[in-house]
Amino acid sequence: MNLGLNLQNVAVDFKIDTGFDGECLVPYNIFDKLKGTEYNGPYVVLSDGTIYSTKAKIVELKYKDKVVYLECLSVPYKINKSLLGEKALKKLEIVIDYKSLEVRDP
Repeated sequence: MNLGLNLQNVAVDFKIDTGFDGECLVPYNIFDKLKGTEYNGPYVVLSDGTIYSTKAKIVELKYKDKVVYLECLSVPYKINKSLLGEKALKKLEIVIDYKSLEVRDP
């Protein structure tokens, strides 16, 4: 399931990934455009066991009338996906309706 969101005035089409324990992950070409102080983020472990170090920034995300701040990660030049994880879904208070494949804002 995908969800188009505004990440610091950059339109990003996120894949909702409930298996991703983080908040958000974006390709480096998007990450580089985001304002904020860059720092070394947590390690990311893929399903195949591969471990990557990340870069991180705290960024503003807008969804409808909500504004939240997320730790956004990037694995420079390795992972080319935009993922919205479990922690971001909780902050946004989004409900996923798997039967109808919809994202709902209660």
